[in-house]
Amino acid sequence: MPAPSGTMLLNLFNAGVATLLATLVVLYWVRFRGQDPEVYVPAAAWIRAGIYFCCCFLLCWLTGAQAMILQSPFATPAQLGNPAWIVATVGITLLIFIAYWGVWGRYTLRFERRLHLATQLPFGLVWGASAAQVILTVWHVCQTIGPEWPDWQVWIATWFIAGSWHWWFHDFYWDLYVAPEHDTPFSIVLKTALLHIPQTALCTLYLTIFGNVWILIGLQTIALLAAAIFMRLPPWWSTEATPPARHHPFILGLARGGGYLSPDPVNDRYLKAAHSPPRNTVF
Repeated sequence: MPAPSGTMLLNLFNAGVATLLATLVVLYWVRFRGQDPEVYVPAAAWIRAGIYFCCCFLLCWLTGAQAMILQSPFATPAQLGNPAWIVATVGITLLIFIAYWGVWGRYTLRFERRLHLATQLPFGLVWGASAAQVILTVWHVCQTIGPEWPDWQVWIATWFIAGSWHWWFHDFYWDLYVAPEHDTPFSIVLKTALLHIPQTALCTLYLTIFGNVWILIGLQTIALLAAAIFMRLPPWWSTEATPPARHHPFILGLARGGGYLSPDPVNDRYLKAAHSPPRNTVF
């Protein structure tokens, strides 16, 4: 357990997060309740994102994962002298950079949205910290309820639970109500198969083998900083027209974010800029 003063500071911080959460919920209820999903409103999207980020922080705190994170070193002296750890750490960091600052950015639609680093950078930082805390919460809970589990079971459980959550949440909420339209059916399949599933598997495997929670946070932040920047997330005050995410019908009357469908795929300059095939299908 952290020292009493550390516990008090942690509790005060999360009390502030809880207050912020309540404020954002009230603000959203007053200003954006019943907002038309066919109109992208950056301020509403930012509030929705803020509510989710607050929930991630509070969940991590309530499960004890936040205290675990704060007690963990960046790396141990033994790891710093271990060539295998160094190679693994450098290798996975390079892979995340190539995957998200390279491939993800190349196949992302922008619709001529502008670069706003002053807002996209902090958004990406908080987004990365929040996503990492979800993974670390699942990992910490798995270790707590299954102290006899072998490492491979902890890894599989963490990967499956955290990965499933991120898929479900992004497909049915985030990509519909927070992020502006930034994918096509082709890029969704490409990114899922080549980026999202492998990076989640590798990051949770790295975490399970080495236990470097701060590096896990850094890896997720590297990835989601790229996402915030390359999708050209509009600042909350933007009044520029932004295409909303297309709602694709799903079972039981649900909708999912299935990507942009062009009225003229062959001549669509947005598809060309995102290096997507001139069609509205995956293959």
